[in-house]
Amino acid sequence: MTRPTLHVTNFASRKLHHGQVFTIMARPRHFETGEGRVGALVPPVPLLERVQRHVITIEDYLAQLEESWRRDLQGLEPGVLRYSVWEDGVPSHVRPVHLVPADSTLCCACSRAKAAAGHCHRVTAARLLVEVGWRVVLDGEEVSP
Repeated sequence: MTRPTLHVTNFASRKLHHGQVFTIMARPRHFETGEGRVGALVPPVPLLERVQRHVITIEDYLAQLEESWRRDLQGLEPGVLRYSVWEDGVPSHVRPVHLVPADSTLCCACSRAKAAAGHCHRVTAARLLVEVGWRVVLDGEEVSP
């Protein structure tokens, strides 16, 4: 069985974008919103603020995110993972959410160097997406199952 593909990268790496582009950021700037927001992979703002203020380490931040995401791995599966559309600059909770189609791209703002060093939540997200059945291309390289 062929796994549906998701591309995971940053907004700056436009050459790596495929299909629809969605944000997985808690606080995207106006040019980092994409066509919607994949809420299941957006870090909670209080946790993000803790790492930004250096209350916790990046390793603790990523571990807590992974623990949280693992509680609902089914929500990340192909045919289940959803995005919400933007309305007046925020994700709409009024409009229905939509399935993330195969061959889409999930983006954050972290540099590829930061991701390669393991200091970006998209790397953790990519590993979990592979675990639940997606084929993931992270910053141009396929993630092994």
